[in-house]
Amino acid sequence: AYRQVQLDTTNQLYRISSALLVADQSTLDSAIKQLDAFRNDLERLRSMAKNEVGLVGQIQQQYDKFVGLVNRVVELTRGGNVDQAWAIQLKEAQPLAESLKVLINRLVDKAEGKTLDARSDVFSFGAVLYEMATGRQAFAGETTAVIFSQILKEEPPLPRALNPELPAKLEEIIAKCLE
Repeated sequence: AYRQVQLDTTNQLYRISSALLVADQSTLDSAIKQLDAFRNDLERLRSMAKNEVGLVGQIQQQYDKFVGLVNRVVELTRGGNVDQAWAIQLKEAQPLAESLKVLINRLVDKAEGKTLDARSDVFSFGAVLYEMATGRQAFAGETTAVIFSQILKEEPPLPRALNPELPAKLEEIIAKCLE
């Protein structure tokens, strides 16, 4: 049950983040509907993980921020400020969605009694750094299965290939995190 909720929330976050990059009215409406579905999934997680109050609280705080950003991006897009909306989506909403995924993964792992170590946090940090440095996700796909396959089998393009102004040392740090 935990893994299904984890998959559902990951898919919701991906759909919302993707929808915000399209300046189409029906796609924006879809993003708002996806937020409702995501909220329902969070409620399911909350009821399943009653012993993890602190982590659930962190997820709720991140979710509230995410909702505010999504609504802001939708409002800006509908108002014709597409460039500003995209900038907020790429610089704020997507990294926040990634942070939510990390927290939800941690909650599911704890709820299932799995021992966590720093490796998942380091990898997630690397993924967020990659996206911030390049403006795109290190691993992206239409389904979670595609993304997992990429993580296991592929190397993302080097960050400096996408952003030549990036310091070599930062590229090295990102690569190390994504090992």
